[in-house]
Amino acid sequence: MSNRKAYEAKNVVKEYSAQKHLQKAEETILKRFKERFKKMKMLDIGVGGGRTTYHFANLVKEYVGIDYSKNMVKECIKKFPNYSNKTSFKVCDARSMRIFNNDYFDFILFSFNGIDYMSHQDRLKTLEEIKRLCKKNGFFCFSTHNLQSIGKVFSIQISYNPIKMIWRFFCYLRIIFSNKNIKKIKDKNYAIINDGAHRFKLRTFYIKPKEQIKQLNHLGFKNIQIYSSLTGEEIKNKKKLNWIKDSWLYFHCQV
Repeated sequence: MSNRKAYEAKNVVKEYSAQKHLQKAEETILKRFKERFKKMKMLDIGVGGGRTTYHFANLVKEYVGIDYSKNMVKECIKKFPNYSNKTSFKVCDARSMRIFNNDYFDFILFSFNGIDYMSHQDRLKTLEEIKRLCKKNGFFCFSTHNLQSIGKVFSIQISYNPIKMIWRFFCYLRIIFSNKNIKKIKDKNYAIINDGAHRFKLRTFYIKPKEQIKQLNHLGFKNIQIYSSLTGEEIKNKKKLNWIKDSWLYFHCQV
């Protein structure tokens, strides 16, 4: 099953639609920009079931939520019928966002690791598109899986519930079987693996923090800041990036 088909599935749409909370790093960034949002046009990529819409749409000058899943967009339109005319939702693939003009948005968000469900080349293409759409000195924020946390994926969490333990052991065996040499994966700067997401229907991109910084710098993004997904705090000590084990990290940068 392709990643796109997985996100069209009714059970997945229902799961995403039920979510309303912000992640800790998102809370940090919202607080940081809250007073500035009223002057900003915002693009929310991979809007899913509207989890972030609850928190951002009423703060910004204009809010556009996009997703390549038609069913996710339909769910958002159904959930937010009374939001102002400054809020809209569109079906759009992040790899080609030609429905929008250059330099249109002040703030672009690609949350919940949405950028991790595409190939490496498509990821670069998406970042180029984001750079095209964002105004000079505009802001881009996204989260991505941390390859340095891969040991958690290739391990079993102990449970005293025998049914849960059997299920976790089954998942562990399937993850081992679904992926090639684990040591080679750990030694790479980035890798696409089957980590069991949505009952093994998705393949997920993992990248080391310093490789992600290198990637952003190469594409011309600047003033890169990194936030912990566990605490929401900015990671200012760059040496810490060599060993940090958060499952994913938030990157915040400027165009």
